[in-house]
Amino acid sequence: GVTLGYPVLGFLSHAPPLKQRRLSWVPYKTVCIMGQFLKSVFTTMCNMGMVPFMCFGHPNGRLSILKYPNIFCSSHTHGWMQFGGVLVLLLGLSYFVLCVWACWHAPIWSLTARHHLRSMWFIINNYTPSTWWFGLVYLLRGTLLSVPSVVATNETGINLILMLLVMLVSLLLQLYFLPWKAPFLNLVDSTSTWLFVLLLAISLYLEPADTASVDFLGVFGVGVYYLSLAVVACVGLTSLVLLAWHRWCGGPQEPKIFNMGRLPAGEPAGGWGSVFRGRWFKPPHVVTPKVI
Repeated sequence: GVTLGYPVLGFLSHAPPLKQRRLSWVPYKTVCIMGQFLKSVFTTMCNMGMVPFMCFGHPNGRLSILKYPNIFCSSHTHGWMQFGGVLVLLLGLSYFVLCVWACWHAPIWSLTARHHLRSMWFIINNYTPSTWWFGLVYLLRGTLLSVPSVVATNETGINLILMLLVMLVSLLLQLYFLPWKAPFLNLVDSTSTWLFVLLLAISLYLEPADTASVDFLGVFGVGVYYLSLAVVACVGLTSLVLLAWHRWCGGPQEPKIFNMGRLPAGEPAGGWGSVFRGRWFKPPHVVTPKVI
C-alpha cells in the first residue's frame, strides 16, 4: 500500500493549486523515495515471504510452520499462506531486478542522462564511485540469510553453517572492495560483520546437532580442509609459473595478477617484477581524477 501510495501522491501533487505554489513532486525524486522505502523493508519482506516454506517435523511425522506451529504444512491455511508468500517474494524479486537494471545503466546515465541517477540515489549514494553497485550485495545478503531456514529447517547445524558461509563471503567482498565512502564506515562494517560471524560460530557450538547435521558438517569440514590445501598448492604453483615467466619471457609490462588488476598509466608497478629488476616497491602516486 505504501509503495502504491507514493506515485498516487505524486500525481495528486500536480494539481493546479499545488503546482502554482511549486509543491509538485519531481518524478525522479518520487521514484527515489519509493526505492528507499522498499530498501528499508526488503530484508523483512523476503523473510516474511519465506515463512510459509519453513516446515519442521514433529515426532509423529507431521510438519508444521516454524513460526506458527499450530498450522500444519499442506493444509488449506498453509496453501493460502504460501500464495501470499509467493506474492511478497515476487514483489521483492521485482524490486531487486529493477535495482540491478538501474545499476547496470548507471555508468551510461552518468554521461548521457545524469538526472536519471536521482531515481537510484538511494542505492548508490553511500558508496564510492568505483563500487556504486555494492548496495546490491547487501540486498542479496539479507535474502540469502533467510534461505538456510527454508533449506534446512530441521537441521539447525546445517542452517547455521550456511548462514556463516553467507556472512564470510560478504565479509570477503567488503574487505576487498572497501565500498563505503568513509574509511571509518568500512572499519565499522567489517567489525560488525566479524562479530556476527563470531556469534554464529558460538551458536554452532552450543546447538546440539542431530545425525544429519553431524554428517553434513563432517563432509563440509573435510571439504574445507582439502580446499585450503588446494589454495596453498595453487599459490605455490602460480608462484613458480610466474617466476619462470618473468625469468625467460618477461618484459617491462607485468601480468595483472601481480597487482590484482591492471594499473593506470604511469602507476609504478609492485609485485615481483620490482624485486627482479633490483628496485624497491614504491607506493603509487596520487592521481587527481578529472571532473567531467
